[in-house]
Amino acid sequence: MRLHGEGGLRLDASVVAIGAFDGVHRGHQSVIRQAVATARALGVPAVVYTFDPPPKAVFAGARVLTPIEEKLRRMAGLGVHHAVVAGFDRAYASRPAASFLDELSALHPAEVRVGADFRFGAGRAGDVTMLRRHFHVSVADSVRCEAGEIISSTRIRNLIARGDTDLASQLLGDRCPRGRTGKSGSVTARASKSSSSAASDRTARRRYTSAGWPAANACLELQTTTRSA
Repeated sequence: MRLHGEGGLRLDASVVAIGAFDGVHRGHQSVIRQAVATARALGVPAVVYTFDPPPKAVFAGARVLTPIEEKLRRMAGLGVHHAVVAGFDRAYASRPAASFLDELSALHPAEVRVGADFRFGAGRAGDVTMLRRHFHVSVADSVRCEAGEIISSTRIRNLIARGDTDLASQLLGDRCPRGRTGKSGSVTARASKSSSSAASDRTARRRYTSAGWPAANACLELQTTTRSA
């Protein structure tokens, strides 16, 4: 799997799954696997577009379930070819929705997969309806646990807060296959707690904007069980 900053990837065709994917829990795994399966059927790369830190960590001080290194390892193990990691901060969140649409257009997605509540752009102006004006969009169904409750990052955080780590681990799907870091480099892990300060915001953007990376290190190879594209 190759790692890119926002605006750092251009493709002739792709299937793209978008989300914070904090924890890469069983619900997230279902979305990503569906994207990978569709990409494989179409013979195009599978791309995940995600955010670090997750928006809820920036705006609500939520605890981050998995540091970026672990998140990327889990995605690699699911067969993703490319991960675009946007350094999320208030400046990123204030970009117009059209800017995000332009960035997606550079990937020429045959399909975009998102959750029903996905929002993007300043003031959360962009939504699924807006995405559908530009791309073929599939909205992911919620995944429920054996007890019938929806699996979500918020629910897992609440379980951890009250000490129910066994159930939290089950919902995270800790048997999720994990890719290995390749010889070309490793991904720096972030602290697993909230990142709401201005300094953390600036650090996030420096790490993932293409301008902040030397060209030779713009992508990091992670080995997966599938052919990279």
